[in-house]
Amino acid sequence: MSIQDFIYQTQNHNRMLMIWFVVVPAVVYLYGRIHTRRAGTKSPHKYVYSLLVYATCIPGVFSSVLTLYTLLFIRANLLQVNALVYFLPIFSMLVTLLLMRKQVDLKQVPGFDRVFGLIIMLAVVFMVLFLLVNTRIFLFFGGSFLWLALLGIFLFGILMAGWHKLKKK
Repeated sequence: MSIQDFIYQTQNHNRMLMIWFVVVPAVVYLYGRIHTRRAGTKSPHKYVYSLLVYATCIPGVFSSVLTLYTLLFIRANLLQVNALVYFLPIFSMLVTLLLMRKQVDLKQVPGFDRVFGLIIMLAVVFMVLFLLVNTRIFLFFGGSFLWLALLGIFLFGILMAGWHKLKKK
């Protein structure tokens, strides 16, 4: 099964996508109402929040990568894609993390640093790949090698920060 086949399969189950990406933020909101902010970092609650982070961030990150790839490399019209596959997971991830941030300290949620590091690394990789695709225009039409080197050092610093968050225990 290719990624394109997977996308076609998910497009056939729009109702399940809607339910999943509406239920997860709703569960975060309701679960936050049954405990105080300080109790959210205690043993049973922080693992529930960790499960909810992974339940929304893994599809959200996948959808972000898919959307960026479609926009930057394929240059497809985003008005013609299925919004439930391309945009709903990203929106659900953002809403879930914003709700969760109000209810619990995200640094105390197991695995959140790794997911956040993964998001940073993917963003940097997409920036680097996009720049590499368009670098020939940058170098031949007035961009100096110094600016390209400074940009490379900056991107490397961001990548290392993301890697450090990903590897942090």
